[in-house]
Amino acid sequence: MRLLFYIFVLAVLATPAGAQDFKTGLAAYDRGDFAAALKEWRPLAERGDARAQYNLGVVLFNGQGVPHDPVKAVEWYRAAADQGYGPAQANLSFMYETGQGLLQNYIEAYKWSTLAASHGVNVRRTLDSLAAKMTPAQIADAEQAAATWKPRLSENAPPLPAAANRDAIGSARANVATIGPSREKVREAQSLLNALGFNVGGADGVAGRQTRAAVREYQSKNDLPVTGAIDDELLAQLTAAQAAAKSAPAAEVADTKAADKPTIAEEEIATRPPENTPTTSPEPAPIPNPTPAPAAKAPTAETPPAGAQDCDQLAAHPADVLRPQDVPGVPFSDIDADRAVRACEAALALNADDMRLQLQLARSLHKAERLDEAVVYYQQAGLQGHPLAQKTLGFAYANGLGVAQDFSKTAQWHQLAAEQGDRDAQHNLGYLYAAGQGVEQDLVLAHMWYNIAAAHESPGAAESRDVLVARMTEEQIEEAERRALAWFDIHLETLELR
Repeated sequence: MRLLFYIFVLAVLATPAGAQDFKTGLAAYDRGDFAAALKEWRPLAERGDARAQYNLGVVLFNGQGVPHDPVKAVEWYRAAADQGYGPAQANLSFMYETGQGLLQNYIEAYKWSTLAASHGVNVRRTLDSLAAKMTPAQIADAEQAAATWKPRLSENAPPLPAAANRDAIGSARANVATIGPSREKVREAQSLLNALGFNVGGADGVAGRQTRAAVREYQSKNDLPVTGAIDDELLAQLTAAQAAAKSAPAAEVADTKAADKPTIAEEEIATRPPENTPTTSPEPAPIPNPTPAPAAKAPTAETPPAGAQDCDQLAAHPADVLRPQDVPGVPFSDIDADRAVRACEAALALNADDMRLQLQLARSLHKAERLDEAVVYYQQAGLQGHPLAQKTLGFAYANGLGVAQDFSKTAQWHQLAAEQGDRDAQHNLGYLYAAGQGVEQDLVLAHMWYNIAAAHESPGAAESRDVLVARMTEEQIEEAERRALAWFDIHLETLELR
């Protein structure tokens, strides 16, 4: 699941010209013209303006007017964070915590959150959550790194006003503009989209990748500007569409829902613990082998890179929201391995860093039973933050497919996918912590991840959680529930899930 950061911008810049450019960009962003916003902000960012650098990172991470690119987002966050800009430090911390755009590192995440706190950003819950996953020695190392950190100001950067560090997020709310709908509006839109046959999963009030993909699909099918954004106008259109659907003949409505009903991707089934684990068993059974199945359609309006069309048609993952809108995806069992490998190798030769194409070549090699080669491309896509690749790598290490069996690496890759909101990875993490496989046994963390997976409607997660309860004390259950709530709160402070 990709996550959405909100943009925080100050109304005052160091120079009138810079202020005008920045405000022009913000006005463009407000009306959904992301290309115009980037045109205004990029020169400022290249000249070292920390706020423009931060906003570029946000736009790149969200995939607004440009392809989703966590690696480039990290570069801009780091440029702003190195100058002492608190919001960028908070977002860089998140990237380290979840391993998006770089390798996961809790010490670095804690360091950058500590620095963000010193610059006025409210990250107390983030620090508490990280501390729960770290040893005292790791926390001490992070605090020492933060204490010795010094800003590296860009030579041409305008100086940040005093309020930028102290009050960018916090008490001086008048200086801050947040962009994004309320959780209540998002939940309402999700319920309406689901009712109209545009699958968003659970209506949790979090407008993440699956929700934005459903919005884009609705907008495209109804000849509306394809932005993926939820606003009052979209809500009014969805409400009217739902009212019209309710007045339609029952048989027609039933047929539409049946045609649009989503199913599950083959890798999801492959990595999920058994759904019918006997309640008398102290632990769930081992993670099962792959079982191909049809997958949910979640298209986006992104334009495929040059040369990618054949690769998309032959090997796109049906559950990949990064695939082109007009490509339905290919179930694993239906991949023509020889043709797909040739097409995807040719596409990657032109677009070497495209993580969607990396995933598709990995699937093609996997189907051809060239597992050692497949793992290389799964890793490339996984390191760039693709949750389906991360989840599949977790499965590969659990079952020794193309790699030596290593449950510690299973846990690491599932952790990355789980932090992006992948419900199957969350479910599997619960199993790993309950069984003590690849991680130290921890019933509190097992309950927490089962609970989070259940909230994302992972089949069997609620049952696994309830079986686990019999082995826990009241204090452990309360702590697990507190951590699950804190996990959602942390992710909803500055980003959106799924």
